[in-house]
Amino acid sequence: MPPQGSSSAQAGTSKGAKRHHPYNDKKRAPPHNCIPEAGQVSSRSTPSSSTSAALPTGVVRDSFLEVIRDKHPWFKPRNDFDIYTVVNYQGAPDDVWTWLDGQLALLLAAGGNFDGAMAEIRRLLDTPRAVADVTGIKPKPGSPNVFVRPIPNSEYSVRLFPGSLGAREYCMDFVLTSTGEPVNSPFKFDLWTVPSTTTPWLGGMSMRVYSMEKRYGHRDEDIVPGVEKFLLRDGQTCLLRRPGHRDLRFTVPIRAAAMQAASAGQDADEIDFPEII
Repeated sequence: MPPQGSSSAQAGTSKGAKRHHPYNDKKRAPPHNCIPEAGQVSSRSTPSSSTSAALPTGVVRDSFLEVIRDKHPWFKPRNDFDIYTVVNYQGAPDDVWTWLDGQLALLLAAGGNFDGAMAEIRRLLDTPRAVADVTGIKPKPGSPNVFVRPIPNSEYSVRLFPGSLGAREYCMDFVLTSTGEPVNSPFKFDLWTVPSTTTPWLGGMSMRVYSMEKRYGHRDEDIVPGVEKFLLRDGQTCLLRRPGHRDLRFTVPIRAAAMQAASAGQDADEIDFPEII
């Protein structure tokens, strides 16, 4: 879930940090494969089909730390569990340690091996970003394959930026056209996916798309400004509907590397038919 934090809340954290210390209870044992999900950043350890220079450098840990620095600048993680878990936090700084202890307790309740679970988190965080799929990180200036298009009769633009290559995920958000600053749902709208014959893996039904934050149960007023994003797919055709305005249609780019991954291992003769007649 999206991390929460504001400048007005930064002062209360150091006091909380003094009351708590890094986890050191080997008698408590979470299951080896029971790792908390990160709603703000989705990380998969499945290798990507491409290792081109356009892929991000560093390790997955860097992506999580970027989110923490961005949204929880007051937070000082005690260990890898904190790094991996706090990206879901949406409360006040003073309550973060109690919340993290509660998340750990949920792991421990299922039994298992504590050291094994911590080792698995460490392995995931240390996976190179070039071979891991990461979805949900807002792009930095100059990031590749980021596309911004102005919305007619509006001061805002639609921005598309890459997510997981292996899952063919792309993200969308809204930005101020004049500054490029991301904003949360700046006007009333509905976002829909519509069928496309060129991307059969996406299915053939129209579906309404909600932001990742709303899918994790956050109310509009609880979403940190500029954090909101929408999860789309490579090749997906979308319709943005605004009351009193013409609908806006766009199609998400298809990455060639994702197409290559989809066709890998398919040993068959091919015959060609015209795509459009």
